[in-house]
Amino acid sequence: MRRIVFGSRLSALSDDVFNHLFRSYHGEIDAYFLRNTRNAALAEDLTQETFARLAVMGTAISAVKQKRPYLYRIARNLLIDHLRRSGRLSVGQPESIAMDCVPDRAPSPEDLVSASEQSKYMLAALMRLPQRTRQVFVLTRLDGLSYGETATALNISESTVQKHLAMATAHMMQHLETDHRRR
Repeated sequence: MRRIVFGSRLSALSDDVFNHLFRSYHGEIDAYFLRNTRNAALAEDLTQETFARLAVMGTAISAVKQKRPYLYRIARNLLIDHLRRSGRLSVGQPESIAMDCVPDRAPSPEDLVSASEQSKYMLAALMRLPQRTRQVFVLTRLDGLSYGETATALNISESTVQKHLAMATAHMMQHLETDHRRR
């Protein structure tokens, strides 16, 4: 793995935070530049400059809640600057640099409909469980309680929690398999 060191500029930004952002988004940002410049060397230079600007921010990056869109904003601005310098973009034209190239991780409408249908199906399967088994499943799998916390909340033993959870899981898996075969 490539590691870029920006010297003292990086000292204010935690190495761990920077390295995580670099590992997570370097390839994605480089691909964005490559799609827009069609020049691998230039794409790598612009990618490195994107992360250099991030490093210059120091600890202020911690205040940025959505780091991925922020990185893309830096990248887009660098691309606009490059295109202006090269004469391929006039000063009043930055809107023409489409953000369409930024991968959208939002689910498609089809995925949303499918997820909604699957949620309804799973809820129906959950409602078919006996009440105590349903309570155990909801507390452990949906609310994130430990077996001990669930046992205390329901005034049952941990082994009873495990038995109910095994029964609920088997029931839910059976319904998933039935649903899968139906499609």
